[in-house]
Order: sequence, then C-alpha cells, then structure tokens
Amino acid sequence: MKISAIEKICKEAKEIRLFMVNDVQWLSAGYGCYPLFGMPRMTAEQLCGMFDIPEDKRSKYRLDDNVEAPTRYYSFEDYDKDERPLCQSAISVVVDGVVLVPCKTDVGLMWIQPRLFLPFSSLKTDTGEGVTYHVRKTPSGSPYVAVKMGISLVGLVMPYAIPEGGAQAENIRTFASWIGGLGV
Repeated sequence: MKISAIEKICKEAKEIRLFMVNDVQWLSAGYGCYPLFGMPRMTAEQLCGMFDIPEDKRSKYRLDDNVEAPTRYYSFEDYDKDERPLCQSAISVVVDGVVLVPCKTDVGLMWIQPRLFLPFSSLKTDTGEGVTYHVRKTPSGSPYVAVKMGISLVGLVMPYAIPEGGAQAENIRTFASWIGGLGV
C-alpha cells in the first residue's frame, strides 16, 4: 500500500481518524478507510509527525485516535455474501474541482473519487494480480466499495455526496440519466 498516497489524501481532507477492527488499526480520511497492516499501533499525532504535518498546522486537522469503528454501517470482513463486482465508467466529471467517476450499482449510479484508489495501486498478489473492486451495501441499502487483494479486504471507499440543489446538482442528474441510458 502506498503510504505517500494515504498521506496526500489525509492532507487534502485535513483528517486523520484511527479505529480498530479485528485487531487491525484502520485510518479514515474523508471518503476512504485504509488498514495499517504491518505497522505498529500509532496515534494521530504520530501519523502527523510521519506525514510531516507541522505542529502549528495540526489544529486545522480533525485528529482522533479512538474513533468508534463504523462496523454497524460497513462490513470489514473479507467476504460479504451480497457483494458484486464494481462496474466503473471510463469517463469522469469534475464537480467543484473534484474528479468523479460514475459507477453503476443495482440502486443507481454512485460517484467515486478515483484518487482514493491510489493507495492500492502498488498491491499485487503472489500471481501478480492487482486489487479488485466490489460493491457492498450498508444495512440501509447505500452502496460503497470494498477493495480486495485476492480474497482479503484491503480498504473501503465511500461514494461522494453530490451537493443537493443548484445548477450543478441538476447537471449531475442530467449526466447520470444520460450515462444510465448508455448502460454504463
């Protein structure tokens, strides 16, 4: 896993939130959750030091060492009986300066920030295969992405929340209906 890519995501989100699931420490920053496999248990302050975030800038960050694990919303298990392969579009849009890729699910389109997948780009199985992306659903039916290497879960990525109202929201809805009509 590319720690430098996680560092960039944390700095952009101004967020470092840590929690434990099944004796593994996870880091949450914005719309992504990343396991800290092979690292000693760390505090948010230690990660700030590792990421070269100056002490005088840390007050602008959301730092938390002991967030309640969001296991009631998201599955951190390697397997979910209802997960399906993610169908990602080859096109993207920019909303408020954020690059988004539409992904088709059985409940409609969800919008993912492709930059959140960058930490996984270096992961390979023993056979040289990269990671795979799967759609899972929260108990309320909202989709999210499980990132897997082989059969093991190596991260979660949540969909981007499109702002409600206004011209941009209407443009996104029009674009989504157009994309949906293409079968993407």
